Amino acid sequence: MSRDSRNSASNSEPVASPSTSTSHAIAASFEVPLFRVGGSFGVQDSDLPTVKKATLIHVHGQFNITPLHAVVASYSIRDVSGSDRDQSSLLVGYNHLLSKRTMLYARALLLKNDGTASVSLGGVTVAPNSGNDASLYGVGVLHRF
Repeated sequence: MSRDSRNSASNSEPVASPSTSTSHAIAASFEVPLFRVGGSFGVQDSDLPTVKKATLIHVHGQFNITPLHAVVASYSIRDVSGSDRDQSSLLVGYNHLLSKRTMLYARALLLKNDGTASVSLGGVTVAPNSGNDASLYGVGVLHRF
């Protein structure tokens, strides 16, 4: 025999107050044939007392050595207000164009966790609350169809 869920006792319990999270960001970039630069600034916040406000800053650039060769770099920081759980990352890389649609690339990335932060990326395991850093290295081929 089925029960009507509208009459069950579980529906008479008060519903927890919903939380509100907000994110705001602005970004800009500039490009000329020799180089490209850009950046972004963002803020994330929540009305939950256990979630701290975070500020995110990212800058990136590419310098075209020749029409076929370029170096790339980016730097990002995440500052968590009133906490030592901040992160920063640095990426450097190289691009080599084989054609208009195909590129070889290499990247090296270092993610630094401050305090007890434990952000990970790309499947690299970082122990919870450890403050351990992560490094990623990669090479690949990009082909645009």
